[in-house]
Amino acid sequence: MTKFSHFTDLPGWNGQRRSLTARVMAVVLAGGLSLGAVCPLSLQAMEDQSVNSVVSTVQKGQATEITKDAWIYSLPKEVDGIVSESGMLQEDFSFQTESSIRHWPVLMDLRQKVTDFTLAGNRALCRLSLYFKDPYTSELRRFAGSGFIVGQTSVITSAHCLYDHEDRLGWVERIVVEVPNLDGTYTAYDSQKEDVNAVIPEGYGLSADSALDMGMICLSSPVGNWHGRLEASTDVHQGDTLLNAGYPGDLATPTQRPLYAASGPVLDISQGEIAAGIYSSGGSSGSPFVNLEGQAVGVLSYGAFLSGDSRQRASMGPCFNSQWIEWMSTNGDIGSPVYRAYNPNSGEHVYTMSFRELVILVQAGWRDEGLAWYSAQDEGKPVYRVYNPNAGDHHYTTSKTEVAHLESLGWKGEGACWKLGANDRTVYRLYNPNARTGTHHFTRNASEASALQAAGWRSEGTLQ
Repeated sequence: MTKFSHFTDLPGWNGQRRSLTARVMAVVLAGGLSLGAVCPLSLQAMEDQSVNSVVSTVQKGQATEITKDAWIYSLPKEVDGIVSESGMLQEDFSFQTESSIRHWPVLMDLRQKVTDFTLAGNRALCRLSLYFKDPYTSELRRFAGSGFIVGQTSVITSAHCLYDHEDRLGWVERIVVEVPNLDGTYTAYDSQKEDVNAVIPEGYGLSADSALDMGMICLSSPVGNWHGRLEASTDVHQGDTLLNAGYPGDLATPTQRPLYAASGPVLDISQGEIAAGIYSSGGSSGSPFVNLEGQAVGVLSYGAFLSGDSRQRASMGPCFNSQWIEWMSTNGDIGSPVYRAYNPNSGEHVYTMSFRELVILVQAGWRDEGLAWYSAQDEGKPVYRVYNPNAGDHHYTTSKTEVAHLESLGWKGEGACWKLGANDRTVYRLYNPNARTGTHHFTRNASEASALQAAGWRSEGTLQ
């Protein structure tokens, strides 16, 4: 199998154009949050001496800040050099796994042009122009990419759009983020005019691991408030239908690079990556995989091809899981995540805002079930957590009266666990009359709540 990163030089555009029914995006880019599967992933990597070259040593030293899981680079305000549009930035790797994708069908190009920007989700989809300085010629090489807003100032894209291994160009020197407005025009945010940071996982900086090929652009402007944003989620399963929307270079004109979208099934989730049956091309790197709830569940970074026929079988990239959600929360402003873990022995679910507690539970044999929801940032109704030391069970309630009653029976109060915002989606509360532990369950997934009721659980309303 050969894979090509979907990161292209700007002059590769051509004049092919298509049209889109707004209904496709309306169905996919609308909705809330529910729970999903977790893709195992480490955001760190052992330093590989074969990669420990110009990029992984010199460029690491150029990072403004190096944390446990991230390299952060503050882009310069002034970048000198003649802009060259002749370069290609492409990753080309061979793998001995052709049999694993040979049964996947050859993809058809079903991309359709997006024209409806009344949908907030569409206004979160960013067009990127990325300038890298050639270390040998000092020319600025300009490339095209895509991204999406996930927070007030945070834009997700592919790590290779921010930090180049293949041509050893290192850090991006200038970023122009163009974001759609309600009327379909675009507002540009330029690193030469405002403070912009590029953030990548340390593991990608050291190893160029495709499962870690996700980065973040941190702007100083609150673009998420002015345009739109996609909620990051872990709700993705094999067989689900996903949508991808980005700014491909092959469907652009000499003067425009419009937004295009296509949908397809999840073919595989393994080794921290999503493989989706969606056709894509250069310029789409950094665009989101979006589930039917309108949530971003991964990043498209490259296309998978069989070397025998050179025809595309999938679009692939990092799959969001608890570690990615924590990484985005730590390095950006996506919100305050609440994680969900499951004890297969007792049947209990635990909800926590502490990623450290989640890690400890997983080490003790609990299953990481990813993101449950986000806590309200400021004002909100506290949800209290209480613990039964005799049964080993936790319970959650917004009622101080209920907390006091349970404490009188021997339960231990553990304080506020998260906050419910006034505009938060409903959190359903269910009770299992046949269980001794894990008697209560909480979910924002209406389908999950209905399935539990059908299995004999009793509805106890909502936490709201």
